[in-house]
Amino acid sequence: MAKVAIARAEAKKKPPAAKLRHTVKDGDTLGAIAKKPEYKLTDWRELALYNWGTDVKDEVNRALMECIGCSQVKDDPAQTVLAPPTGEAREILIPKPWTTVELGADLPLDKMHVLKLKLIRPPNAIAITKLDKWFLPGGTGLRHQLSARGPEGNRGQG
Repeated sequence: MAKVAIARAEAKKKPPAAKLRHTVKDGDTLGAIAKKPEYKLTDWRELALYNWGTDVKDEVNRALMECIGCSQVKDDPAQTVLAPPTGEAREILIPKPWTTVELGADLPLDKMHVLKLKLIRPPNAIAITKLDKWFLPGGTGLRHQLSARGPEGNRGQG
């Protein structure tokens, strides 16, 4: 999301707000996490946009598989059953709206305020589209072809 720039002296007075996180448990779904009353979210799309910068169903499911782990992938990411690896804590950040209390001061309407934003881009997806039938891991002379989707564009043959 975005951060609000405040004066350096004011920033030193106020400790940074802790990020709200949900530790994923085996069997959780994005839909169930979003419906928790303490998070005050409308649906799973808010979680997806905040964490992975996309609400496109295929991209969200890919991010869930790669970043969290899944036992069942459904067409609707809200129903995809999450299963983090045993012994590893996986977290989803929970977005929360700004309030004037969190900003440290009321924002007067007669002044200009500057917001610095950082675009959240979805991660690239890479697929092996062609592989030599004599492939040996760690071997040399491997003939392969890759395709990539995402912000970095299409790349690669080797």
